[in-house]
Amino acid sequence: MIVLGVDPGLSLTGWGVVSCLNNSNAIRLIDYGCIRTKHNEKLVDRLKTIYSGLEEIIKKEAPEVMAVEELFFSKEARSVAR
Repeated sequence: MIVLGVDPGLSLTGWGVVSCLNNSNAIRLIDYGCIRTKHNEKLVDRLKTIYSGLEEIIKKEAPEVMAVEELFFSKEARSVAR
C-alpha cells in the first residue's frame, strides 16, 4: 500500500510518501518534500500552487490513501499571522 501524508500550511505544505507491505510491519520511504508559496502572492494563487503540487505528487506516486494532519491554532501560534 502506498500512503501520502500531508502537513498542510499556507506558506509551507509538507508531504511524504511511504510504502508498506500488507503482510509486514516494514515501511519504506518513497519520497518527501515541501510545497512553498510566497507570502506576497494572492490567496488564490497560493492555493493553486498547493493544489498543483499535490496533484503532481498524486499523479507520480499513485497513492492508495492519503492522510492530512489536522490544523490547530493557539494564542501564541506565529503561523496565524502569515
